Amino acid sequence: MYAERISRVLYYHDLADTSCKENKAYDEYDLFARYVLSAVEEDGVSLKDAIEFNLEYFFALEPDEIDEERVNSVVDEIEKTA
Repeated sequence: MYAERISRVLYYHDLADTSCKENKAYDEYDLFARYVLSAVEEDGVSLKDAIEFNLEYFFALEPDEIDEERVNSVVDEIEKTA
């Protein structure tokens, strides 16, 4: 898995509904992707769990604010291109 690919997929889907996409602010999702990748590679966390945890941590979302369907779609897209 590559951090850049994860970043672009997350940026495109903008799971946190930030204004990053409108402002072409890739940096936020580049950092987010590094956190996700670290959790997957170093801690053995699933990609889905890493994304959800970091949405809570990085963007201060509450668990009920995370759209499971959108997360699953992102995970599928990342995994099929990895």
